[in-house]
Amino acid sequence: MDAPAAAYRRLPGKTPWFRFGSVSAPTTSLWLGPDHLLKIERSASRESYKRFFYRDIQAIFIEESSRRYFLSIFALAAVAIVFLLTLSLSRSAISGLPTALLISSPFAAGIVINLALGRTSQAVLVTAVGTEPLSSFSRLQRSIAAMERIRAEVAKAQGDVATAQLVTHWPAQVATPPRD
Repeated sequence: MDAPAAAYRRLPGKTPWFRFGSVSAPTTSLWLGPDHLLKIERSASRESYKRFFYRDIQAIFIEESSRRYFLSIFALAAVAIVFLLTLSLSRSAISGLPTALLISSPFAAGIVINLALGRTSQAVLVTAVGTEPLSSFSRLQRSIAAMERIRAEVAKAQGDVATAQLVTHWPAQVATPPRD
């Protein structure tokens, strides 16, 4: 399914393409429907849908995560290892430098792109039935923008009083956030 019916509008954000410990994790996207939020999970062999009606949404918690720093450290370590190995295996430092630059350039580009995309985040949606991680809320700025659009729809369904629960930080009384 390329896109849901015209009644749906896609929210900004997408699942991070690289998540530690879960290489084959499904990608997710969120869609605003007429009376519900639709979460679509896609993997190589299946597609699943979950609907969260605006009247049932109790809270959405968004928190800045440390994934941005871990990815930068990983890529920086890869650049250092490539340079050390290439330079140690070459006959001279000058002859190994072009090879080291060529091999490490994707990692260096990854560092620049990761830092340019901004701070990372993680989010969870809370209903009376349970909680649902929102892995498509992976960058903080896009998560906040999507949150405002959801808040407007929840306000239409529940009134302005309920939207006070849609916050952008983890409250102290909630257990630790789920990890992607």
